[in-house]
Amino acid sequence: MLTSWNLLIFTLVSTLTFSAYAQIEVYDDESGSETRQAKPKTGRDAAADYFIKRKQNRSDARQPSKPGRVGDYRPATRSVASNGDRFLSLSAGVFFDNESYAWGEDNQDDVANFTAGVTYRVGEWVSSMDMNFRADITSYTLDEGDALKISMMPIVTFPDARSGFPLYFGAGGGLGVFFRQIDDESHLSFDYTIMAGARIMEVIEGMGVMMEVGMKNHVLLLSDGQFNGAYFSIGSVFEF
Repeated sequence: MLTSWNLLIFTLVSTLTFSAYAQIEVYDDESGSETRQAKPKTGRDAAADYFIKRKQNRSDARQPSKPGRVGDYRPATRSVASNGDRFLSLSAGVFFDNESYAWGEDNQDDVANFTAGVTYRVGEWVSSMDMNFRADITSYTLDEGDALKISMMPIVTFPDARSGFPLYFGAGGGLGVFFRQIDDESHLSFDYTIMAGARIMEVIEGMGVMMEVGMKNHVLLLSDGQFNGAYFSIGSVFEF
């Protein structure tokens, strides 16, 4: 009877000891596997891994500042001062030489009074030119009466504002609509302009100054009549 109990106890102790030893071996295998996985690569594998990561990091670093290919068009998105795209200018000016042809009874000189407008940069051709939208109001005094007109036109200027060059040149054309017009003359005109100017960004935070000279001309669409005028304007440039 004692021998049977001894045999039973020996069997249970042996089974528990074997199970515990097996558990310890499994844990050691798992720990060793994790240690081997965490062990850094050396030799050719480490070098290859290093150059792959370096190439990826350089590609990621270049991506956000990629300006686009020369000549690609893209819309305005952010401030020119932050190497971006957008600004708006407000300007007012006077005419120093102007004349009208067949607008009214006779040809007349010095019929334009003043001009004021807003110009908004809507996009660019990368490293080339800017696309702007301009709306101008111009007042006239003719022998037959007063006239008031708004001009709306796209204008192309170069170089692009992103370049930081202070001088610019441009031209554009569009529609003119008369709020007030003398009798028997068209209320619609084709307006066109050429200009040269200078702008200085960031005189104070978010604002600069500009000045511009050029020609503002129009041809009446539904009647005879033409106007040619040379102007000078000054204004402010706002970045946002």
